Amino acid sequence: MLAENYPKCEEKETYSCFVIDSAGFLVMHEGFLYPSATRQVIERVHIAEKERHIADDMIIKGYLVKKECRNLEDIEQQAFYEVNLPESGKVDAADNAGSCSKYQIGKIAGTNVYLGKYVIA
Repeated sequence: MLAENYPKCEEKETYSCFVIDSAGFLVMHEGFLYPSATRQVIERVHIAEKERHIADDMIIKGYLVKKECRNLEDIEQQAFYEVNLPESGKVDAADNAGSCSKYQIGKIAGTNVYLGKYVIA
């Protein structure tokens, strides 16, 4: 499925691909594939931790929206993110002239995850 929807993901010298859920947490990232990757390295990792330039651009453009709620157990306010793509379910920022944030993200139909790819600088 990955190669069918994003054949560029197979061009590992030029592109890198990832999968995020509806809160921006990484489901799959190339860093998760290293033999040295431990459970702590791959669990609950937000896109902002691994791909800060993409997360920042998504936040600026309103595709990754910070929200807040109150944890009723300890009465503390907590922040979380929601992915908010246009109705098309796709974002194409691959042509951001002069920007480090050249990426594409698209919703995987029938799921709460998004497949993304970016140009390796």
